[in-house]
Amino acid sequence: MGEVSYHVRLVILGGGGVGKTAIVKRFLFNTFCEKHRPTVEDLFFKEFNLGTMILK
Repeated sequence: MGEVSYHVRLVILGGGGVGKTAIVKRFLFNTFCEKHRPTVEDLFFKEFNLGTMILK
């Protein structure tokens, strides 16, 4: 049997300046920027291979 692929969308909501973008970038790219730059809207993509399952 081949790999199963799932498309997952995750929405992060919260007040302004609380670190939503910072925590997403830390999780996806293992980076952190101490300077605050307001984000209006961002869209990130990452694919996770979990053995026989791929999350996109």
